[in-house]
Amino acid sequence: MEAVPFNQRRRALYQSSGGLSVGTERRHDAVAVDIPGRVQSSRLALGVAALLLVATAFVPQNASGAPAAPATVLGGTAAVSQAVSDQVSSITGQPAARIAGNDRYETAAMISQRAHPGGAETVIVATGMSFADALAASPLVSGEGAALLLTPRDRLPAVVANELQRLSPGRVTVLGGTAAVSQAVSDQVS
Repeated sequence: MEAVPFNQRRRALYQSSGGLSVGTERRHDAVAVDIPGRVQSSRLALGVAALLLVATAFVPQNASGAPAAPATVLGGTAAVSQAVSDQVSSITGQPAARIAGNDRYETAAMISQRAHPGGAETVIVATGMSFADALAASPLVSGEGAALLLTPRDRLPAVVANELQRLSPGRVTVLGGTAAVSQAVSDQVS
């Protein structure tokens, strides 16, 4: 097997994913995200027509099949540039909304607020420093209707603590060991 550099694999992933359809009854918008945003969007995507995987600076060539519906871009312009947001708007024919906080922790809390306006029985907490643990949680998030919140290893951001309180979950699951989320943070969210 030939080794393919990461950037080429990543571009191939984006190129092959234009307009992934999410089969649901509630078809009201599309979500455009980069790879880390894709993790956070798994619960939000349950109520949308399509999940379009984009890069910070480009939209897949085959994304022209995206639905003609309003799009929501997840993350700030460092994650998905304004140029990409404009391209998504051009493809869908409608202006794209953006859910973006000051950082990935606030963005995840904002996504949670939109996906779980009445709270959530289950909350998954994962490190925001890498997306492997949160990616592994995607089946739980979508299958159980859980909220996904991100945290740095050694401190629980106020915006995450506030969202946990608002959600009022019956169960909180922290993913990864103490190298990912410290015991002190795990104790705070439990």
